[in-house]
Amino acid sequence: MNTPSRRGQALRGMKGLPADFTAFFSLHHRAYLRYAHLQLGDAADAQWVVEDTFGQLSRAWIHVLQQPSPAAFALAALKENVTRL
Repeated sequence: MNTPSRRGQALRGMKGLPADFTAFFSLHHRAYLRYAHLQLGDAADAQWVVEDTFGQLSRAWIHVLQQPSPAAFALAALKENVTRL
């Protein structure tokens, strides 16, 4: 499911992304990786699911920002993606 060619695809080249998204990514990325690794037990799977989640968030960033709590929305997305893997 998470072949090496797919890893890193979601965020390859963060150029062009809104500054608030890149700040959000920088703030939460490490914690999301720890969470996913604890849940999945595999570093490669954790990396893949976190990058995929941030890719989804970047594509829907305007919608994310309209949520009462963008951080809670993003964490819920991560948890949902972890359970799907």
